[in-house]
Amino acid sequence: MTTCLVPDLMTSEGVEWLGRRIELFEDLLDPIFGEHQGTTLTLLLLPDSGHTGHVWWVGDSPAFRVFECSDGGVKAELIIAPHNASHEEEVNRLALSYGIHVSPTTGNFKSGEFGEDLIGICRLFGNFTAKKEAPGLSARVDTTQFEISEEDVALVVVSDGVTEKLTAQDVATTVRRSLKAAETFNDPAAAAKALVDLALVRKSSDNCSAVVLPLKKYEKPALTFAERMALRRRLAAALTDG
Repeated sequence: MTTCLVPDLMTSEGVEWLGRRIELFEDLLDPIFGEHQGTTLTLLLLPDSGHTGHVWWVGDSPAFRVFECSDGGVKAELIIAPHNASHEEEVNRLALSYGIHVSPTTGNFKSGEFGEDLIGICRLFGNFTAKKEAPGLSARVDTTQFEISEEDVALVVVSDGVTEKLTAQDVATTVRRSLKAAETFNDPAAAAKALVDLALVRKSSDNCSAVVLPLKKYEKPALTFAERMALRRRLAAALTDG
């Protein structure tokens, strides 16, 4: 039996240790599946106490911090820098060191200024064929930390199929509305489903998935007059049947 000593993941040593372990996932991919297919990863870790969380990611599956504003509104802050054409540092690194450029029409990465499009992201697990053609592509993990405050509503991780059709503001509004609604009150699964459903209604062309981690519990909303009357009718019907 092999013993693996796991450091405290909330320390700098632990952050580096977990990052190295995440990168090993590349070696576990099925070689046939991984030849032309790939996947991304976004991992959040929250402390038992304190206000600093950590996030590790490979690829472009966004993570958001949804928070309430002083004016009563709600916003979402992107807490990762997706590994795609929006990542200026990555774009410059790949162009200068590997001759990998971004297509001005598709936003995909391509080998050489006039080469064919290879892929839409520059870090991912798998897609070994693209990595052979463009060695600058990798599965190297990025990590950063973020602060949690009393104004925070939830942490949200989605696939890029969701953000293909939803803005950060869409994410914030949809999550809070779902968590406060009477029928889906404080239900993170319902909030995640609301995000996916909205992306599908808007005809996203990519896979859609979402995870919502609530950081705030809302008070049960009072029933409207119509809801109270409907409840009375149901109770009256139940008593009559009895």
